[in-house]
Amino acid sequence: MIVRTTNARVFQRRPGERLFDTVAERRIVADALYDALRRDDPELLLAVERVQFEDRTRDTGITLEMWKSRSHRRSERLTEVRAEMQRTGRI
Repeated sequence: MIVRTTNARVFQRRPGERLFDTVAERRIVADALYDALRRDDPELLLAVERVQFEDRTRDTGITLEMWKSRSHRRSERLTEVRAEMQRTGRI
Protein backbone atom coordinates (compact mmCIF):
# COMPACT_ATOMS: atom_id res chain seq x y z
CA MET A 1 0.00 0.00 0.00
CA ILE A 2 2.82 2.38 0.80
CA VAL A 3 4.42 1.72 -2.57
CA ARG A 4 1.13 2.47 -4.31
CA THR A 5 0.51 5.67 -2.35
CA THR A 6 3.93 7.32 -2.48
CA ASN A 7 6.05 8.78 -5.24
CA ALA A 8 8.98 6.66 -6.33
CA ARG A 9 12.49 7.85 -5.62
CA VAL A 10 13.93 9.79 -8.56
CA PHE A 11 16.08 6.91 -9.84
CA GLN A 12 13.07 4.55 -9.85
CA ARG A 13 10.72 6.80 -11.80
CA ARG A 14 9.80 5.73 -15.29
CA PRO A 15 9.54 8.30 -18.10
CA GLY A 16 6.14 9.99 -18.00
CA GLU A 17 5.17 8.34 -14.70
CA ARG A 18 2.32 10.11 -12.93
CA LEU A 19 3.36 11.52 -9.56
CA PHE A 20 1.18 12.55 -6.64
CA ASP A 21 1.03 16.35 -6.43
CA THR A 22 -0.81 16.67 -3.14
CA VAL A 23 -1.51 14.79 0.06
CA ALA A 24 -5.22 14.91 -0.84
CA GLU A 25 -4.48 13.07 -4.08
CA ARG A 26 -2.56 10.38 -2.21
CA ARG A 27 -5.39 10.08 0.33
CA ILE A 28 -7.92 9.36 -2.42
CA VAL A 29 -5.81 6.46 -3.71
CA ALA A 30 -5.14 5.16 -0.19
CA ASP A 31 -8.83 5.30 0.70
CA ALA A 32 -9.70 3.34 -2.44
CA LEU A 33 -7.08 0.69 -1.61
CA TYR A 34 -8.34 0.37 1.98
CA ASP A 35 -11.95 0.15 0.79
CA ALA A 36 -11.00 -2.66 -1.61
CA LEU A 37 -9.12 -4.49 1.13
CA ARG A 38 -12.01 -4.03 3.57
CA ARG A 39 -14.38 -5.49 0.98
CA ASP A 40 -12.13 -8.29 -0.35
CA ASP A 41 -10.18 -9.42 2.72
CA PRO A 42 -11.27 -7.90 6.04
CA GLU A 43 -8.97 -10.21 7.99
CA LEU A 44 -5.94 -9.00 6.05
CA LEU A 45 -7.06 -5.40 6.65
CA LEU A 46 -6.99 -6.04 10.41
CA ALA A 47 -3.47 -7.43 10.12
CA VAL A 48 -2.33 -4.42 8.07
CA GLU A 49 -3.81 -2.00 10.60
CA ARG A 50 -2.13 -3.85 13.46
CA VAL A 51 1.29 -3.74 11.77
CA GLN A 52 0.86 -0.02 11.05
CA PHE A 53 -0.10 0.63 14.66
CA GLU A 54 2.92 -1.29 15.93
CA ASP A 55 5.20 0.56 13.53
CA ARG A 56 3.93 3.98 14.68
CA THR A 57 4.26 2.91 18.31
CA ARG A 58 7.94 2.06 17.77
CA ASP A 59 8.54 5.67 16.69
CA THR A 60 7.20 7.03 19.98
CA GLY A 61 9.90 8.40 22.26
CA ILE A 62 12.91 7.69 20.05
CA THR A 63 15.62 10.22 19.30
CA LEU A 64 15.82 12.09 16.01
CA GLU A 65 18.90 10.12 15.03
CA MET A 66 17.13 6.82 15.72
CA TRP A 67 14.14 8.00 13.69
CA LYS A 68 16.39 9.00 10.78
CA SER A 69 18.05 5.59 10.85
CA ARG A 70 14.69 3.78 10.85
CA SER A 71 13.43 6.05 8.09
CA HIS A 72 16.47 5.26 5.94
CA ARG A 73 16.04 1.49 6.41
CA ARG A 74 12.32 1.78 5.63
CA SER A 75 13.07 3.78 2.49
CA GLU A 76 15.58 1.18 1.31
CA ARG A 77 13.04 -1.60 1.87
CA LEU A 78 10.35 0.31 -0.04
CA THR A 79 12.82 0.73 -2.91
CA GLU A 80 13.26 -3.05 -3.02
CA VAL A 81 9.52 -3.72 -2.86
CA ARG A 82 8.78 -1.13 -5.56
CA ALA A 83 11.43 -2.65 -7.85
CA GLU A 84 9.93 -6.12 -7.38
CA MET A 85 6.43 -4.80 -8.06
CA GLN A 86 7.69 -3.11 -11.24
CA ARG A 87 9.48 -6.29 -12.37
CA THR A 88 6.33 -8.37 -11.88
CA GLY A 89 4.02 -5.80 -13.49
CA ARG A 90 2.00 -5.04 -10.36
CA ILE A 91 2.66 -1.33 -10.75
